Amino acid sequence: MAARRLLGIAMATVAALVLSSCTYADREPGLFGTRAPSAPAPLPTTFVPEPVNPELPVVGTRVWTTAEGIRVTVRFAVHAVRRIAGATVLDWSVTALGAPGYGPGDTLPSGVDLGLGREEAGTLGINLIDPAAGRVYHPLAHRSRERFLHCLCTPLWIPQMRLRVGETQLLQVAFPALPPGLTRVDVDFSNSAPFAGVTVTPEGSMPLPTAPVDLNQPAPPADPASAPHRYRPPGGSVDTLILQVDRVTRLPASTSLQWSVRSLTGHDLSSLAYGPPLAVDLSARIEVTTTAAADSPRLRPAGRPADDASRVRWVTVPQAGRDAYACLCSEVGLWAGSLRRRGGVASLAATYAPLPPTVTRVDVTVPGVATFRDVPVSEPETAALGAARALVRPDATWTYDETDPPRSWRTADWPTPLPDPGQLTSYASVPGQIVAWPH
Repeated sequence: MAARRLLGIAMATVAALVLSSCTYADREPGLFGTRAPSAPAPLPTTFVPEPVNPELPVVGTRVWTTAEGIRVTVRFAVHAVRRIAGATVLDWSVTALGAPGYGPGDTLPSGVDLGLGREEAGTLGINLIDPAAGRVYHPLAHRSRERFLHCLCTPLWIPQMRLRVGETQLLQVAFPALPPGLTRVDVDFSNSAPFAGVTVTPEGSMPLPTAPVDLNQPAPPADPASAPHRYRPPGGSVDTLILQVDRVTRLPASTSLQWSVRSLTGHDLSSLAYGPPLAVDLSARIEVTTTAAADSPRLRPAGRPADDASRVRWVTVPQAGRDAYACLCSEVGLWAGSLRRRGGVASLAATYAPLPPTVTRVDVTVPGVATFRDVPVSEPETAALGAARALVRPDATWTYDETDPPRSWRTADWPTPLPDPGQLTSYASVPGQIVAWPH
């Protein structure tokens, strides 16, 4: 707990300095119909979004809205999980669908935060999960602490600094080589529901699309799964937050919760990180890397006793010969800075154990705050890819250069180049194991 609190205090201090100086199945999380903060004037542009390449495979998509205050609605998509010599590559993308005050082709401010940053070794909040083995594969990170800490990936700051409404940017992140017999994985994004059952294509091949997908189509209307609940902290005289369950989704090997928090009065991020309604204090004996985990909600079949509730899943993160722990949930950091101001909204996600197939409704309890009763359980979209075929441009590769890191690609560039295998000896990642609760 001590390590978690110290890191959290540091995070809150940095957040204050920075801020003072400045869904599943394609559903947008509930945003309570709030009016967005006034946006900066759009930058002049002559950019015209190009159509999405019809040859680009799309496994699935998630719509999410940023919470730094700009309120950009984006669509994340997963395109492929490909084996390469000595590693595994995830191809994914982000498409900016819009923001208050911005139209098609407009360049968005450089302060956009996609909520996927992670402190450990400069990596991303994206993992590959082998659900049968309970194994979690983290992004490959540079071995040397003397070098700039980074994962073998398209750095997150690159798309964040040059998002344009209507444009899709293809991105890439490398993971360790997967076991030979593993043919499907879940792709876990820390800010949204996992993509379940994604096919792993053999080395030297690429997946084919089953049908063209328009990644720039408008986000569907929000359809929250519960009524909002107003939260007044103990001893407080006014409500400070509104909580809402947006969606509970049944996956083959897990359950996904998406929920939203709106700030009515402005809130201290450090206090949110260490108690209701977002977090549960952990034992001081536990070393955690997710220092501000939004791990409070518990799920149970509707009407069942509180003892039957499931807690958020955690995963081991091996460090220097010992296990630390990371939450399979959103981490409340700089990306949620709008919660410091009145009207700010953050969309959160968490992963739980699978529900029995007969359970169609659940109760979601936020201890000390509220219980959302009889919340419907949604079924997931089906991951779909065509048969694999030989890779086009098999010799096209990229190497991470700190002075000129890998950039994003257009959809017309598919299939994108792969990491040069010659650099893999400089990167490493030790798989972790899913745990129910880090006692």
